[in-house]
Amino acid sequence: MRAHRFITLSASLVLLVAGAACETRAQTTTVIVARHAEKADVDDRDPPLSAAGAARAEALADALADAGVTAIYATPYRRTRDTAAPLARRLGLDVRETPVRDGVEAHAHEVARRAVAENPGGVALVIGHSNTVPAIVGALTGTTVDDLADDAYGDLFIVQLPAEGRPRLIRARFGG
Repeated sequence: MRAHRFITLSASLVLLVAGAACETRAQTTTVIVARHAEKADVDDRDPPLSAAGAARAEALADALADAGVTAIYATPYRRTRDTAAPLARRLGLDVRETPVRDGVEAHAHEVARRAVAENPGGVALVIGHSNTVPAIVGALTGTTVDDLADDAYGDLFIVQLPAEGRPRLIRARFGG
């Protein structure tokens, strides 16, 4: 049953993103925002993904393989780059890094600006952290998103940004 729900979710995400892109391809930019996958429990400032995190990163790649992703953004930390890596490899894309320099809010606005400006009419994936994902979604939509729990992995925030009108936010889940 669990595998069936995952397949249904993956197919639903692909149809949702593809449908929006076909409907107004030149006018709607889609930004998908997700938190990095589970990190290894090691005493390291920049830990790699755990085995569960590597599996979740593959699940993300499976869920978004046919979603039309044209660009992928992450911070310079291993856990965000490693979460993005399986999809980037499949699609032949480079992961574009955006450092967190001047605080979470400044970072969120910079990532949102880049994702929209560099991908008009496209689909961008942004991999962030528990404290940056809500801020990035907020910068894209102008709405407040609840903080992510420390053990929350697998939330997807799909933001559709039409050239005219209000952004649309869809929240979904992927992986286990």
